[in-house]
Amino acid sequence: MLLRLLVVHVGPMSGYPVPPHFQVRSLARTEQTKKLDTRLFENMRKVRGRWGFDGVTERGVTANCNMKAGMDVEEFCKYVEDCIVPLYPDAADDPGKRMLLIVDSGPGRTQVEMLARLRTKGIYVKPGVPNTTHITQPTDQNYGMFKSIYRSNLKLLTQHTTSIKHTSIPSLLVFGGDYSNECIVLCHLESAFDEAFSHDRNQEVWRKLGFYPFTRSCLLDAKVKHEVVL
Repeated sequence: MLLRLLVVHVGPMSGYPVPPHFQVRSLARTEQTKKLDTRLFENMRKVRGRWGFDGVTERGVTANCNMKAGMDVEEFCKYVEDCIVPLYPDAADDPGKRMLLIVDSGPGRTQVEMLARLRTKGIYVKPGVPNTTHITQPTDQNYGMFKSIYRSNLKLLTQHTTSIKHTSIPSLLVFGGDYSNECIVLCHLESAFDEAFSHDRNQEVWRKLGFYPFTRSCLLDAKVKHEVVL
C-alpha cells in the first residue's frame, strides 16, 4: 500500500490543521472499479478544528486513489471540492466571508472550471511561485518535522513487524500510539501529525512567513527576493 499524505493549511489564520488526506495507489482505470482498503481507516482518529464552523468540531481523515498515488488535475479538483470546501460552510463571495486557499504550483491549480465554481462560493485559490515553496509555503515549514518523526516511527516499527498490512500501521505512523502484538506493547510511537501540525506550531509558521500578522517577511528571503543593481 502506497500512501502520500497531503495536509493543506487554509484560512482563517487560526492555526487549526486540515485533516490529513491519503492518496493511495490503485491500478483501477475507472471510477467504478476503484476500491479503497478499509484497513486504511482502522484506528484513525479525528482532527479537531474550527475552520468555518461556529465552534471547534471534529472531522476525520479523507482518502482517494489513482494509478500514481499522486495529485493530478482530477484528484486535486476532487480533493478541494470534496474535502476542503465542506470545512468552510460559512464561505461566501461577500466582504468578510471570503476564504483564501494557498496551494503549491502543481497540477490542477489553475483548472478554470474549478476556480470558477470556487469563486462563486467565495473561495480564492492562490498558487505559490514555482521553486519557492520551501520558503513561502506554510505547510512546507511543517513537513520537515513530520517526515522526521514519521521515519523514526517507521524504523521502530520495522524492528517489530515486517507486515505493512497490519490494521494499525497507517494510523500509528501518522498519529502515533502503542504497537501491540497479542496484548503485549512492543513499542510506543510519537504522533507525527500532532507534533508537526499542532495549533501552536502552525501559528509559529504563519508568523515566521509573515502571513499572520501580514508582514510578508518570506518575500525578503534571499532565495526569493533578487535585486538588480543598474
